[in-house]
Amino acid sequence: MKKSIITTFLFIYCISSLSAAAMKKMDAFFFDSTEPFKVELRKVHNAQCISVKAQKILGNLRLKGIECGEYQKYEIKSSSQNVKYAIENPNAQKTANIPTKYLESLLVQNKDNLYFRPYGFGLYFASVGELFIGDESVNDILVKNGYCHPIE
Repeated sequence: MKKSIITTFLFIYCISSLSAAAMKKMDAFFFDSTEPFKVELRKVHNAQCISVKAQKILGNLRLKGIECGEYQKYEIKSSSQNVKYAIENPNAQKTANIPTKYLESLLVQNKDNLYFRPYGFGLYFASVGELFIGDESVNDILVKNGYCHPIE
């Protein structure tokens, strides 16, 4: 009985240590610079969350400061650097897909020119920040074209 408790404790300790080491590596990679860095598009989950690859690191990005009305309910959260972002309520139904389709089309057309500027980590360790096509903010494009609106 004692052996199984000790083994379980050691297993949990090792897993949490590995997670902490991975987060430290991601944190150093994503926040060493305030300048945008190049990312490779992997998947568009919705108009506010995408998966990317940056220098062999895969991660989810949440776009800061916008809400796109694709779900019935959103929650406003703050990143580790106190930047606001919206996240869908896990129990909410998806009511629209148009902003996602527009964002996916926009990013696929410009896949070789995508950059991300981080503003901290959000829920589930997703990076919160601003996505760019060249020098133009994708966050601003979505708002300007009426697909999303800014959040305060």
